[in-house]
Amino acid sequence: FDSIYFVFSFFFLFCFSLFCFSFFYLTLFLLFSFLDMWLKDYYITGFRWDSTICIRKGGDGKVCWQSNENIDAGWKTMQAANLLTKASGAFTSAEDSQGFNDLTKPSSDKNAGIPGASGGAGFTSQWSYTFYYLFTIDQLLLSDNSQADMNKIADIVINKKNVGDDPHRVMFTENHDMSSNQNHGRIPAIVNPGGSPYTPNYWAQKKAMLGVGIILTAPVFPMLFYGQEMLSYATFDFPVPPNIDWNLTLANSGIVQEVTDLISLRLNKNGNSAGLSSNTTSLIQIVNDDNDKIVVFLRSHKSGNVLVVVNMYETAYSNYVVQNIPRDGVWHVRFNGDSKNYSSLFDNFGSDQTEVQVSGGSCSLKLPKYSILILSQ
Repeated sequence: FDSIYFVFSFFFLFCFSLFCFSFFYLTLFLLFSFLDMWLKDYYITGFRWDSTICIRKGGDGKVCWQSNENIDAGWKTMQAANLLTKASGAFTSAEDSQGFNDLTKPSSDKNAGIPGASGGAGFTSQWSYTFYYLFTIDQLLLSDNSQADMNKIADIVINKKNVGDDPHRVMFTENHDMSSNQNHGRIPAIVNPGGSPYTPNYWAQKKAMLGVGIILTAPVFPMLFYGQEMLSYATFDFPVPPNIDWNLTLANSGIVQEVTDLISLRLNKNGNSAGLSSNTTSLIQIVNDDNDKIVVFLRSHKSGNVLVVVNMYETAYSNYVVQNIPRDGVWHVRFNGDSKNYSSLFDNFGSDQTEVQVSGGSCSLKLPKYSILILSQ
């Protein structure tokens, strides 16, 4: 799980009735021909399956998300397709929205599946709407940050007991459905209604980037929505979505750099953030008072650990003490989400702090308000 997940190819297979799979072997032939072409001729490395609920449900004539009847042939089709694509090293992801974890279990797991088709569907991952609602809606977009619940955020991020959904989840704070004209819209536009992406206010930037920071430091698969890295306000209008406004890469060049820096850390580009490429995550510290909203977690890897400090309130700390750090010595600050390199509206708090000394499992930090710090040895 050491790679960033973006949508490389969209595979739309809408099946709102049993008719789609009445000719199972013909369906497989056509599907395999399609997949084989993209894999071998175009070197596609990943497939995202739209509306898999409508491939596996709907045999009773009802719309799939209201149906109680399974489509066995639809499930078997997904199993067969995933065996082919994963044998070629391709990444697959299901947008199912129902939290059905058998989608990511292997077809060899006969305890998984549906009554007429045993075995998991074999997807590499599935989109986590649970993460979106529990984190983005319930916590990130609160108008009163004192109401943020850091215990819930810790559970969601670390995904203890799958609170944050499927252990093979794809995390996002924006996607084509949730950022559409039919739903909530993009985070900056929600936070700054009537505002402009060319003059985004402080909270539009901070909320959007703290969300990106969380998904790029949490375990398993992060996903960015197109335009998110340049702070687009544009809703994904159906049926004709807007083009990317490339001028925003200049207008919000600092935000683009912030996302670039986070991705570089996630991918361990500089060889000093290997912990972010692992899924081993442990909780170090939580503070959840009315005016103190902090969670600290450790991402562990045999090649090095990464400490992630998240402050979700408007208090800056000149001497914030982090405890329970597993290794003493010098830890270097690799990322400060309050840097003026990212926005002239940010405070640049703690920018002179390039390293800290951990002794006895504790250290003192300059911790900026509503920001993330990332440290490693």
